[in-house]
Amino acid sequence: MIASYSSKADDYDVLRTIGAGATASVYSAIYKPNKSVIAIKTVDLEEIGLDDSRLDALRKEIQIMTLCRHPHLLEVYQSFVHSSQLYIVTPIMSAGSCHDLLSRCHKLGFEESIVACIIKQVSQGLEYLHDNELVHRDIKSANMLLDFDTGIVKLADFGMSTLLQPPAVPKKARRSFVGTPCWMAPEILLNQDYDTKVDLWSLGITSIELACGKPPFAEYDPMTIFSMIIDDPAPTLYTNHVRYVPSNSIQDFIEKCLDKNPATRLSVSDALNHPFLKKAAGPQLLQKYLARRPELNKRAYLMSRSATKKYPQSTHEDEEYDNDSWDELDFIETTWNFNEEDIPDESSSNSAAIDTTTTIKPPPVHTKYLSRRRRSSSNYASPITPNDHDQPIDEFLNTKVPIDYYLKKKRNPEHTEQEFLITKEYYY
Repeated sequence: MIASYSSKADDYDVLRTIGAGATASVYSAIYKPNKSVIAIKTVDLEEIGLDDSRLDALRKEIQIMTLCRHPHLLEVYQSFVHSSQLYIVTPIMSAGSCHDLLSRCHKLGFEESIVACIIKQVSQGLEYLHDNELVHRDIKSANMLLDFDTGIVKLADFGMSTLLQPPAVPKKARRSFVGTPCWMAPEILLNQDYDTKVDLWSLGITSIELACGKPPFAEYDPMTIFSMIIDDPAPTLYTNHVRYVPSNSIQDFIEKCLDKNPATRLSVSDALNHPFLKKAAGPQLLQKYLARRPELNKRAYLMSRSATKKYPQSTHEDEEYDNDSWDELDFIETTWNFNEEDIPDESSSNSAAIDTTTTIKPPPVHTKYLSRRRRSSSNYASPITPNDHDQPIDEFLNTKVPIDYYLKKKRNPEHTEQEFLITKEYYY
């Protein structure tokens, strides 16, 4: 049973930034009532302003993550709005994302058994989504999060997910033009009807990414990628320069996931019954694999070290790392669950390579957890102290749907922001 988490910002002690994206940041934190280490994703609603598509995506992501209860889907413990910041409380995935792991430790990819272990767990979560008529639409390594202690993989980032069959509406396919270029299925690019099979295409591309260290076509600009996905033969491990001789099993699995005809492409149930995944090891293999990486052991330890000093009931014990400075964690400043895509410099002027980076003001950071150097940094805000004579800081906490309440306020009407999502208008 999942513990109950409050919607009061004062119940959370923010420890450290563990990831950042264009309009959101992720922090490790302590939930004071039960002394557990959790993650808090914050989104600055004033930065989003009147961008209805972004607000809809946020609302959708929270709804899906709150309703979905599966071991391989990242759940939401609580969500609320404090001042202009949306807080989303989730489990902390101490080993980061698969993309982080590839970038730091395995630039040439994972061995085949690890690929199978990861893809099997993701497929199990994906099966739950598909059984509930949900399409994820953004399967990639950056959205696959790892837990150091258990080896469990959770699929995250449901901002692009969509329902195929809303209540009381006949089942129908989708035609929205969304996704991340390297992982997008041909039928999306061709503006054709699509269904859950688009996730299987992305799963095949991600299998290549995990085995080779990067997705197919990563070195090209988006327009070239789209053309190659539509016109060229489907990529393989060999065309992506895999470093070892892959088994027939993984090659057949990828080939069937990357069938350009959605009707004959694998379903997620077919994928789980394929020999490549059916024989895959469980999370224990990944847990043992992660335990052999000392830098990841140190990462998991440091992410919750302050918790062990103030809250002895926390799971990590002070054993071999005694330096009180947080500076030693600098080398693992990664974009946990908010990875920006590696787009070549020459494509930066292309309108297809959309990414507007904005500065997000972090939530109050308890500076006693920071080194002396970081404590003086202007990147950290002082804790907010409300004035008893003023209106309460958080006027949203008593509302049932904070984002809907915020949307009615219509703040910053002059604020505009280039959408991060790729839309059809940029290409046709």
